[in-house]
Amino acid sequence: MRIFNKFYYSFSQTLAEWISASEPAKTLTRWGLSPLLWCLHLGQDAFHVLQPRYELGILTAGLISSSLLGLLYTSPIMAVGAIKMDDRRRRSGISLKPLALVWVGSLVALGFSYIFLYFGLVGIAEFIAMVSTGTLVLSTMIISPLLLLRLVRMVLSRVRVSREAKSEK
Repeated sequence: MRIFNKFYYSFSQTLAEWISASEPAKTLTRWGLSPLLWCLHLGQDAFHVLQPRYELGILTAGLISSSLLGLLYTSPIMAVGAIKMDDRRRRSGISLKPLALVWVGSLVALGFSYIFLYFGLVGIAEFIAMVSTGTLVLSTMIISPLLLLRLVRMVLSRVRVSREAKSEK
């Protein structure tokens, strides 16, 4: 975290001053951050609904926010990649199994962090929780647009088959 903070603060003040001095930069920044804030707000709403179950609320809020952020910010990049993909690879698709394994593994590791915490191994629990939550967020941000892309392809394929069947009649 110290390395990230050092990196961030090495340019953030200069960037903030530049943005505050430029109306177009302010508008662009607001436009770029609005979806982020919207996703975080929906996650916060989910947390409040599940607040009596505090840990479940935190997990759900994180998954909702990460999924939405992945859909909003990562989907366009993946869509361009899918368009540029050659036909053979497009037909075979991308296997989501390795990523799903990482996602499930991060949930399991998060569960183990609570076990270590229960037995008083705070240092180990904190480390596992830190790594597993970071992995969970990143894998959720990647897998959600891939699942959406797979759903879109499936729907388009069914529409195409339906049209072909109607044209043959």
